[in-house]
Amino acid sequence: MTLQTFLDMTADVPESMLRPAMVAALAAEPARTPEACRRFYDRVVRELSLEALPDTIPPAPVLPRFAEA
Repeated sequence: MTLQTFLDMTADVPESMLRPAMVAALAAEPARTPEACRRFYDRVVRELSLEALPDTIPPAPVLPRFAEA
């Protein structure tokens, strides 16, 4: 997904909904490369349920929990 497509699709989404979706998407993978940015846009759109996307995005990795002291 391109940045412009992402902006068009999320233009009417309230910031209070968009921010948590972006945080969830970034938790799965930092958007540090052009390809990672495209996956970020796709994840945000999927998180917001704006469009049914094909299952091309791998699920977020399960992060280990820290042992409580």
